[in-house]
Amino acid sequence: MDKNKAIERARKLLAMAADSSSPNEAVIAARRARSIIDKFQINNYDLEDVSDFGISSPGKARTKIPQWEQNIAIVVAQLNDCIANIERGKFQYKGFSEDAEVAGFMFLYIVENGKRTCKEFMQSTYNGCRNSFKLNYSWAI
Repeated sequence: MDKNKAIERARKLLAMAADSSSPNEAVIAARRARSIIDKFQINNYDLEDVSDFGISSPGKARTKIPQWEQNIAIVVAQLNDCIANIERGKFQYKGFSEDAEVAGFMFLYIVENGKRTCKEFMQSTYNGCRNSFKLNYSWAI
């Protein structure tokens, strides 16, 4: 039995153990679940039902991600109850599938708006450092 099958088996046994209609069967199921959990070193996170969770990866992969985009990614993750991290040069939002999707769209919208606003500002009034504008933009968000 591999670990994934063991996790499914432990979930089913724990569900049987939670059923109070037959206390003897519940005790036996709990013991079997405990032995599987110990044998395969399964933790609580493994036992959680993650069918509602999803990952959103907005944008394209890059070798270097600017600090201002990282700041925005963190704020967007907090607003949408997600976790933001960078894998293989690309942002990922992890959380409930709907929240992760919204976070991805929100991130892309805010970043594109920041780039457009910076371009307009640079053309109209200022010939300075784009990075300073974008960094201050991310802090204002």
